[in-house]
Amino acid sequence: MKTSDAHPPQPERQPVPAELHEPLVEPMITAVGTVMRELLNTEAAVQAAWRQTLQGPLGELAAVIKFAAATEGALVLSCSRPTAALLAGRMLTAVRQDPDQPLVEDSLGEIANVIAGQVKTLLFGTPYHFTLSTPTIGGGDTELWPPPGRDGVMISFTTDAGEVVLHFFP
Repeated sequence: MKTSDAHPPQPERQPVPAELHEPLVEPMITAVGTVMRELLNTEAAVQAAWRQTLQGPLGELAAVIKFAAATEGALVLSCSRPTAALLAGRMLTAVRQDPDQPLVEDSLGEIANVIAGQVKTLLFGTPYHFTLSTPTIGGGDTELWPPPGRDGVMISFTTDAGEVVLHFFP
């Protein structure tokens, strides 16, 4: 098992059931790929997808977007601070070459928001369709929703800026 800043090691990774791949995992992979390519000028290659019960913090830096569907859930984008800074720099090239930490965090929130919007559009008309809230940013030991014990689907991606992980807690 690979250890990284974007996804600390946690026990009990389970395979994603086959019946969730097409209706849920594939739209999330498509959304991340589209946003990385069109907004950030990078490609995102899937490393792994798994189900897991959340045990603790999601990573060094995380953007959480709560949503409402059949139940309250969340879509979370996590990565290391250096990866977030590189992605923010790409998103803000016309504005600022070296974004400060608050701008890096805001940028990660916006990237997560665009991904969530793509996922929402791709899931329209399915049982997984949802409505969104605005992003919340935190990292490390910051307590963010969802609380530990929540089961979710995680998809890790490799980019030339570093690893990012999309967490989906239905």
